[in-house]
Amino acid sequence: MAVLNRQGKRTQPDTGKQSHQK
Repeated sequence: MAVLNRQGKRTQPDTGKQSHQK
C-alpha cells in the first residue's frame, strides 16, 4: 500500500490519492 500510495502521488497527487482510497 505504501509503495502504491507513493507512486500514485508522483503520477497524480489529488486524483491518484483519492482514486486509491476509493
